Amino acid sequence: MKDHDDPAKFGKRVKALEMGTANNPWPGAIASSTAWALQQFEKLTAEERRLAEERRDAYLAECKAQKVKNVALGVYLRDKKFLAISPLAGKVQATSTKIPVAPFGPVWAGIRVLALLDGPEPVEMPLGVRDRIRQTFETLMRTSEARARSYVGGKGVSVGPGGELIFPDDFDQAELRRRVVESGYPRANDLHAQAKNRDRTVTEARFEALADLCEPVPVGSELFERWRDYHEAAGWPFVPDPGSMPVVYFPKGGPERLHHFETAARAALRQERSNDHAA
Repeated sequence: MKDHDDPAKFGKRVKALEMGTANNPWPGAIASSTAWALQQFEKLTAEERRLAEERRDAYLAECKAQKVKNVALGVYLRDKKFLAISPLAGKVQATSTKIPVAPFGPVWAGIRVLALLDGPEPVEMPLGVRDRIRQTFETLMRTSEARARSYVGGKGVSVGPGGELIFPDDFDQAELRRRVVESGYPRANDLHAQAKNRDRTVTEARFEALADLCEPVPVGSELFERWRDYHEAAGWPFVPDPGSMPVVYFPKGGPERLHHFETAARAALRQERSNDHAA
């Protein structure tokens, strides 16, 4: 008998089948008899034991792919379920863990709002912002007064009778809020850029759970405008121009039920991650 198939090590090998090697314990193992599973393991040939270990993850992945409940570990060994599993099953499952993300669609909307709910990344207010605005204004004035006025007007700055710039009292706070909207939510802004270009990207399959938590909102509708107002009040970047698209997806129930969306979405993602580990 070869050393690697030493009966003295069978207990450890069965325990390894129960626990997995990537934080993926056998579903239901905690309520199953390890001793009985060990008895079934001992009855196998050396080659069958090797296949049972090699195809463990592939079997669990195949059960998940077919949406069927896996059998207990002891039954897996007794009925030699591993013989019916392709050794590539686990690899096939791994390559199918991406889903498409349509711009303005339900998965896109769910990921986007969760990114906003996570809060902004730190954004610093650079020194000399007012001086830079004055310099840019003066440069633009040399070629186009209309462009120069439009530039400062976009920052809430007005032009006095003598051409001097008049900054509002809350300019610094407003400028910081503007910078947070522009660069404080990089994940959401990446999704916005994708939507502007009408690009379809991919993401982890677990995010598909967000689709049922979002609903189509007609562009220009009362609910659409309420979402716009909520974004402005929260200091969030709003969705880009949807162009001719008739609807944009947002969490179900409007801004008033955003807390319910967040609770359900994070719970669903935790469950999906847990299922992925189990497979």
